[in-house]
Amino acid sequence: MTLKAYLAISLAVMITSGGAALGSPKTWSSLTPSNGTPVTIESKKSKQDYYAFSKSTPSTVKVTGPGRLRVVTRAVLPGKKKEGIYGFVVIRDGEDRQLLSKTTKKAGAKLLSAPSTRLGKPKSVTLKVPAGDHEYQVSLPNDAKHDCFVRFQFTESKGKKKAKDKTEYVAYLPRKFAEEVKIQVKEQEFICYRASSDKPVELEVNGPTNLKVVARLEFDHTMRGDKPFRVQVMEDNNIVQTNPFNGKISATAAYSKPSDKVIGRGNSFFVAVPEGKHRYLVTTPDKGNTVLLRFYMPQKDLGIESKSGKTGSAVMPTKRTKHVNNG
Repeated sequence: MTLKAYLAISLAVMITSGGAALGSPKTWSSLTPSNGTPVTIESKKSKQDYYAFSKSTPSTVKVTGPGRLRVVTRAVLPGKKKEGIYGFVVIRDGEDRQLLSKTTKKAGAKLLSAPSTRLGKPKSVTLKVPAGDHEYQVSLPNDAKHDCFVRFQFTESKGKKKAKDKTEYVAYLPRKFAEEVKIQVKEQEFICYRASSDKPVELEVNGPTNLKVVARLEFDHTMRGDKPFRVQVMEDNNIVQTNPFNGKISATAAYSKPSDKVIGRGNSFFVAVPEGKHRYLVTTPDKGNTVLLRFYMPQKDLGIESKSGKTGSAVMPTKRTKHVNNG
């Protein structure tokens, strides 16, 4: 199929069956702090990336409201203590300061880079984010006795104005990929791209724009119940973001052709693409897992004329090739 024909089909099915999922205000998206190096904490049910923060080095994220910001923290328990009380500070836009405290007990989770570290159970607080652009910083108070790790999630709030401002998305083609996979979702056929730890999918994107990614874990006969997995975005060997999900078998999606695998539910996240041309590798860092990926771009950013007559700066890749391994 030619690129022109594929684009025509993509425009025809633009967010028809998938529109509700893509625009769902109930979806919690993982946020990557602008500073700090991720550490992986593994429990019996999941594997999550957290970020260390301290008195002098807060963990910082930027969000656009209205919405809700979920702040999940884990404290380090010193010595042989089985429980503890710890505090942390949340500052919004450098002014609105809140001192929060949590009680925690020793968890069975472990810090992969330092397995002997005694971690407390995760504790979360949900903050209401007002309309507009905001910066949130999480740090330790001066009298802190516990080291801590944090991760962030954000969801947009429902609003009457949301329908007017609803973004129309178009399927976006990757530049390189290992394998195309056709799936059926509620009688609609979609083309996805299979990725593994050593076979990423490569995209070339012109920003600024917001790339939307829908990821589905593939289950094999050895998997039982829910399965945690991650999708990672890299640029120039640097990790842009790592998105953790809990994979569940889909009740509505199936392969177009017979397969020995079972498709998981779709999980979505955004990649904020800054100005200029960027080349991303999208993959899963979990060896042995494979994920099916599908990409969407706001119609206005594809240079396609919208109702207002304005066009964006993003472009479709001019050349699309398969690859086996992109290093």
